[in-house]
Amino acid sequence: MNIKELFFKTLWQDVEKALIKLYPDQKENIKTYKKVYKNVKCCKPTTNSEKTTICIDLVSQDKETCYDVYGIEKD
Repeated sequence: MNIKELFFKTLWQDVEKALIKLYPDQKENIKTYKKVYKNVKCCKPTTNSEKTTICIDLVSQDKETCYDVYGIEKD
């Protein structure tokens, strides 16, 4: 699955709710996030020639749920 496919499997309303819940201080920037969301859906996917894998790790700290997102390039 590529990023564009992932974006098409989500609804903006669900993404918006999650962003506001996880990052309440970013509520004033939600229009910008929506613009980026729409732009990604219009992008043409390219081949992942570096074979980069996107990793998402759950990190729980002090009763707070956080995610560590990073990429790993395969040799």
